[in-house]
Amino acid sequence: MPWWYPTENSEISQKKTAELLFGAIPAVGKLPVSGSFEFRAGTGIELTSLNRLGYSLPERVGLSSKGLAEVDRLVHDGLDSLMYPGAQVLVAGHGKVVYNKSFGKPTYDSNAEVTDDDIYDLASITKILATLPMVMKMEEEGKIELNDTFEELVPSTPIRK
Repeated sequence: MPWWYPTENSEISQKKTAELLFGAIPAVGKLPVSGSFEFRAGTGIELTSLNRLGYSLPERVGLSSKGLAEVDRLVHDGLDSLMYPGAQVLVAGHGKVVYNKSFGKPTYDSNAEVTDDDIYDLASITKILATLPMVMKMEEEGKIELNDTFEELVPSTPIRK
């Protein structure tokens, strides 16, 4: 057996088995020995990938480990500056997750840590992601200024009875 061949209970075997079961990677397998009449040596199955995210190293998908280390620094800067109590960051390229980390706490008052299993409601972020580019464009075109008040932007109209 080659030196790199994973044993059945190694961490890499467990990860690759999970990727296989969830359809992230394809598999072709043939039994090396007979296990019974139904499972004879040389028989096997082929599973195609379902094109789900798998895991890899950053350099294998054209990204840099050093560049991803900068993500750690930036997230910690945000935590230290009290911009947010915690964060999750996932980076994937070419169908492979290359960076997946959790930082900080769910709230400033929490004793718990953010975990990879935490789920966030992103509905509120939609308001920002939809509005901010429009505001930036309007400011760039001189249609609004960043110091404008809401009253200046949306003048009130009298309500008629």
